Amino acid sequence: MRLNKKKQKKIRFSNLFIFFLMFFCIPYNLSSKQSFNCKTKKQSGLSNLGGEHKEILNYLGLSNFKIKFSRSREEIFRSESEYLKINKHYIPKNSHFIELLLSKSTGEFESFECTWLFNINISKINEKNFNCLEKKNKSMFSFDSDKNFVYSSRFNQFGKLRSKSKVYHSLFGSCR
Repeated sequence: MRLNKKKQKKIRFSNLFIFFLMFFCIPYNLSSKQSFNCKTKKQSGLSNLGGEHKEILNYLGLSNFKIKFSRSREEIFRSESEYLKINKHYIPKNSHFIELLLSKSTGEFESFECTWLFNINISKINEKNFNCLEKKNKSMFSFDSDKNFVYSSRFNQFGKLRSKSKVYHSLFGSCR
């Protein structure tokens, strides 16, 4: 199902407005942000949606896109180290919460809430993925320390028939 051009422009404009509002008008208390440019290399299941998967990826704005994390692994490691130095009785956190903003090449974006299971006394900094969930569409994004990602979604943008689907399709790629 294709939207007419007028509706597409309205949706893009409203998404761009919200994007600029989030990044330029709302002050953040985040001390470090980490950004990456990502490229989709493989997919699973998009061919079932009809047409060529490359065209579908371009339509969705997910062939090439950008991601931005609110905190880096290194920043979390440093803050946990500092807490341990200050307080010998400090019990390190096992779960750390991070925000992820995915900016599509179409101008749309998705906001994810992520967790990283990391204990400074047990884990190594390059272990375990950032695992993220987008609440509205229930999309999932996983990012490892080698900068590889897996993005899974139902891709409900394809109309009323897809909106009730419970089948997830996945994209695989890397970021730099």
